[in-house]
Amino acid sequence: MSSSSSAAVTSLQLLVSQYTTQLQRYLDPSTAVALWDGLAVLPTHAEQAGFQSGPIFVSWVAVLHAIDVCVELFNNMHPETSLMHTWVAMIVLSFGGTTMASLLLSRVPGWIALNDPLAIYTAIYLLFRYTPVLSLANLIGTPLRVACAAADGIARALAITAFAIDTIHLKSAPPLSNSLVACLVCGTLSGCGGGILNAVFGVTKRTWTLGTPQVSVDVQLAAVIAAGYTFAVKYDVVDRPTAQGVACMVAAAVLVLQVLVRDVRRWCSRASSGGKKAARKPSDKPLPPSPVVKLAGNESPVPSPGPTPRKSAVSKRRN
Repeated sequence: MSSSSSAAVTSLQLLVSQYTTQLQRYLDPSTAVALWDGLAVLPTHAEQAGFQSGPIFVSWVAVLHAIDVCVELFNNMHPETSLMHTWVAMIVLSFGGTTMASLLLSRVPGWIALNDPLAIYTAIYLLFRYTPVLSLANLIGTPLRVACAAADGIARALAITAFAIDTIHLKSAPPLSNSLVACLVCGTLSGCGGGILNAVFGVTKRTWTLGTPQVSVDVQLAAVIAAGYTFAVKYDVVDRPTAQGVACMVAAAVLVLQVLVRDVRRWCSRASSGGKKAARKPSDKPLPPSPVVKLAGNESPVPSPGPTPRKSAVSKRRN
């Protein structure tokens, strides 16, 4: 391995380790859900003002992920859908995967054990429902979608690695801690479970209906990351912080590329449709001859007269 590659891997390892160590005081010990860097909304002396839980930590990844979910949700849901319906749909899309994995592992989901996630996602949801934030997000367009896709990739990778698989390896007793099946199943569900629940129950539709989920790109990406991370940490290919950083980079790159490809296709379709409309000009071809009307007897056929133009009200008055 070259010196530049070694330096890049070392820098990535130090970066992930720094963030993980810095945020340990914000993590619930029963779930150990790793967050990314963010902002403490309430001051550190909030307990003196009556806040027993201390400052509310706002993760930038969580904010962008919530924006991504709300943009997709409100752009596709029926406008007459109720407040509770859309809120439940947002919760399912945001926390459905980690909730299913937590239930399989007999643990409390992080969004229930912690105060911060539900407050952040609900606040952003209310902004999208009662303010013109959705119009602003659609106006920003591709730059916002790229940022949200990168955050979505980081959130999925951390849910797969730091939550599901690390919980199985580090916080579970045998035989669960040695189960490859548990790592693959819980890791995959943590990365794409919300989409699977939506496909099965149709929570984003106006009327909930049962359906059949498909093996989408999200499912394939989650399965690949879960398998790669499990193999890397089980056989000591790399250490856990480095493997988490690589998983975040891979997931973010795939989702960003997916957004760019979709936007480029949309732009090309718009350009082609606009070119076709601009190319339409009045035809210079002569009109077809009028049909010949056959008369009774020996009279010669004469062309049928065209449609008689209607007289306008002005011409009638003049006559």
